[in-house]
Amino acid sequence: MISIMVEEFREMQSQLVRELEHYETPRFKALDDRLSHLFEAIYRHKPQNAAEAHAVLGFLLDLIENNDASDNHRFIERIREIAGTCAAHPAPALEITCGAGI
Repeated sequence: MISIMVEEFREMQSQLVRELEHYETPRFKALDDRLSHLFEAIYRHKPQNAAEAHAVLGFLLDLIENNDASDNHRFIERIREIAGTCAAHPAPALEITCGAGI
């Protein structure tokens, strides 16, 4: 679900850029408002699994990278590397062997 929202955000962002010269129009303002609400939904989303966490992290890192003038490029790449490693190796399930009536 969150991946779909991220892709929708990216598409709407592209549409907004194409409409910049018409920033006073109702269409532009409506698109800007929808984009703002979608951003808030993605930003506040609590990931339910590693894939969702990866999608949200990637989204936020892309935003930082695109608005950062590459000042933090090496930090962003390292965070992506760590996030990819964590998503690829989920923590093993704990086995309950005794207690609680088991």
